Amino acid sequence: MSVHVLSAEERAQEILGFSQDFLSAVTQRIVHRSEPEGGGYALTSKVRPDYHIPTVTAAASVAASMDMLRSQVHASGERVPLIVIDEMRKARDTFCAAARFIDKDPRLANGYYIVRADIGRSVPDMDQVLRSLEP
Repeated sequence: MSVHVLSAEERAQEILGFSQDFLSAVTQRIVHRSEPEGGGYALTSKVRPDYHIPTVTAAASVAASMDMLRSQVHASGERVPLIVIDEMRKARDTFCAAARFIDKDPRLANGYYIVRADIGRSVPDMDQVLRSLEP
């Protein structure tokens, strides 16, 4: 069985999709609900339907995926297409929007403190990857 290695474009699409689904879960306040309850303990990749990441630590998972993309690109010696950088920047901005949404609601901030802390730890890692990829 062969393992499909994602291209930079595919990984960026996956990252952006995860960030958008995460923001949706936060704004709908369903991060901690199980799937049978209409929530989303896990986010499903739009690129690989059999691949999931935990919703609560989605920011860390996305930051790690960005770092894998950086390693893949640096190992190949290729330049990163600007669309890839743009999609990753949009993903980072989407996590920041989720953090602002959480911060605006004291009850949500109380219930999502682990989610919020994960975003706070992960966004600087995302920024570091983005800086290293910019032309």
